[in-house]
This record gives sequence, C-alpha cells and structure tokens, in this order.
Amino acid sequence: MVKKLKVGVVGAGHAGKLHLRALKHLNNVEIKTICDMNQDVVSKVAQEFGIPKYHIDFNTMLSETKLDFITICTPPNSHASLCIKAIESGVHVLVEKPFTQTTQEALSILNALENNNNNVKVGVIHNSLFSRVTQKAIELVKNGEIGNILNVNIIETAPFNADPFITNMDHWHHKIPGGRICESLPHQVYLAQEFIQTPKVSNILAKKLGNAHWVSFDEALITLESDSASGTIHWSRNAGIYEYAVYLIGSEGTIRINMVNGVIVIVRRSSNPILPIHILNRLDGIRQTLFSFIRHNVGKQLRKCGIRQAYYSPHEVCFNSFIDNIINNQEPYVNAQKGYENMLVVDEICTQLQNLLVNK
Repeated sequence: MVKKLKVGVVGAGHAGKLHLRALKHLNNVEIKTICDMNQDVVSKVAQEFGIPKYHIDFNTMLSETKLDFITICTPPNSHASLCIKAIESGVHVLVEKPFTQTTQEALSILNALENNNNNVKVGVIHNSLFSRVTQKAIELVKNGEIGNILNVNIIETAPFNADPFITNMDHWHHKIPGGRICESLPHQVYLAQEFIQTPKVSNILAKKLGNAHWVSFDEALITLESDSASGTIHWSRNAGIYEYAVYLIGSEGTIRINMVNGVIVIVRRSSNPILPIHILNRLDGIRQTLFSFIRHNVGKQLRKCGIRQAYYSPHEVCFNSFIDNIINNQEPYVNAQKGYENMLVVDEICTQLQNLLVNK
C-alpha cells in the first residue's frame, strides 16, 4: 500500500488552486486542509476541491491538523514568516517562487533550519526545472554533449493583454519591489543558475513601452556573468506572441529548448557536413497537451475506471520529488539554500530596477 502524506495548502488564490489540481492527481498525498485569511474564498475553494477542512488562521491550522508537509502559495511577503512557523512546528515546507521577498528573509529561513535542527525539509517550487525538456537538457549538459557552457540566453515574452497579472492593476504583483517583472524573474534566474555557476548581475536595461499607468516596466534585458560563462534574460510584455525559450551555447554545440511546445534541439560539432540534430519528438509535446486536457476534464472518470495517466506536469513531478525526499530523508533538489541563491540574484535585479525608477 502506498503511504499517503498529509498535506495542507496555504493560500487559496491562483497558485493555491494550481497546487490543488496537481496534488489531486497524485496517489501518495491526502489533502487535509487549506488555509486563507479570506473566509469566503477559502470555504468555496475547499468545497470545490472536496477538502474536508479549512482554516483562516495559520497557527490554528498547524495546531489542529496533523500534517506531514504544507505548500505555501501566498504573496511572497508572507513566505518567510509562514515557513519559519512550520519549521518550528516540525512540518516540512514546499514554498512557491519567489522563495521570499528579500534575500534577508531567505537567510532567516536558513537560520531557522539551522537553529531548530529537527530535520525539516524545505523545498522551493522552481517548476520549470522539472519539465521534461529541461530535465533532458540538464542530462545532455551533464553528459558533456555540448562541451562547456559558454552562454545561456533566456526569452520570456508575451502580449500585454495575454498576461492576466500585469493587466490587473490591483494585483499584488504590482506592490512588490520591481512589480510584475520581479515576480516572474525567479523562473528565468533559476534556469540560468542551473547552467551557469553563481552568476552575477552585470547590466540591466529596462523600459516602459506600454500605456498602463500602474506598470513601472514592461520590457527588460538583463545580463549575467560568471568566471566562465555569461547569460541574458529578455523579458517582455509587448511581444506579438507568447514565447518561452532557453538557448544554451557550449564549446562543442548548442541546445535550444522550447518551453512552450516541449521541443528540444541539440546541434553538435561534427566532421559530417550535416550537423546531427536531436529532437525530442514534437508529437510528445502534443501527447502531453492531450493528456493534460483529458486529465482536467475526465480525470475523475478515468481514475474510477482504474486508468492512470503516464505524464505528469512539472508541478506534479516537483511534488512527487519532494514527497520522496521526505520519505527517504533526502535533501530536496531545490532546497532552501538554492532558494536563497536565487533570491540573491533576483533581489539585486529588483533593487536596480527600483533605482532606475528613482533616477527617472
């Protein structure tokens, strides 16, 4: 029999629902409760997802419900305090990105882990690292398929009206330092950090090209560098299409990762005039999309019939990995230290963006 870990979800907004959908597809967890300060919202979400209990106070949730771990899906200014309370209560924690709002808050979580010494695991949801194409790229790079990494280019662009967070002037994204860009940047930064060792911020170009008065910047080009490699992050909300791609340049070849449709292409140096190209079959990406549609629309009926999906979303893979870490007493792949290192870079970018605003 599969051991089911008891989980509580903290936050009943967009991210909280995303977590609940992913957790519902796993057979090794039991969702015991959900917590949110807004009683109307949390009661409706609990009913929607069939959760037996809900709370409006985090401390009460921890004291009244025996939990193996929690997932934190609240705005980042609350992540550190919630995480530290869970650590002190002996409950494992999986935190949505950004890990915290500041580097200092991330450091306070590391200190809490050290001071409590109760073997609590803290993981950070850097979900793009758990996608099939990213995992394949990591494997290829580790196997030396393109030699030493020289440069990493990351592009994340979308039309302004296609981003529901930047278009909502009342969303909390606009209230954090750096605004919508800095809420999104942890994704691009952790992808860069996966392939470039300890990158530093070299330069930032940021502009506002749109007319939304509540947006500080809607265009940014960020340069990163380390002793042996460099990288760029291009973030835009003025593009005509949604694009999310990673381009790795190595001493022996290149890897192009299309994060949207699940395609990875590797081009290697060869004596053959036709460079060999490896493509993770585009049909695989189509299959994943089809399975996702089926899972969300007829998943309950399939499970009743004993049919189980063969594909897991990045969030589901991340959750499964963290659950294995708890059961086997292993450090998470993205632990609190990596969350802190991510915040070092993100915090520096956000600080520089704030300085650009002041100097306008």
